[in-house]
Amino acid sequence: MMVFSCCTVAFTASAETAPVYYLSPNGSAENDGLTVNTPLSSVNAIIAAAQEAGYGEGDTVYIKAVY
Repeated sequence: MMVFSCCTVAFTASAETAPVYYLSPNGSAENDGLTVNTPLSSVNAIIAAAQEAGYGEGDTVYIKAVY
């Protein structure tokens, strides 16, 4: 049984502009992670996507697990 929880990655923009990335064990590193239908497969992939989008140290991103 896999258990995921919502967490904040150590990156703080305001909550209104903070992106939500979706995480799933069935996701893919090639997805953008921005919708339930295109989840990423690992927290490392989410960190890489956030950095590529211009977020960095001090920015907040939200992770929602989907199954």
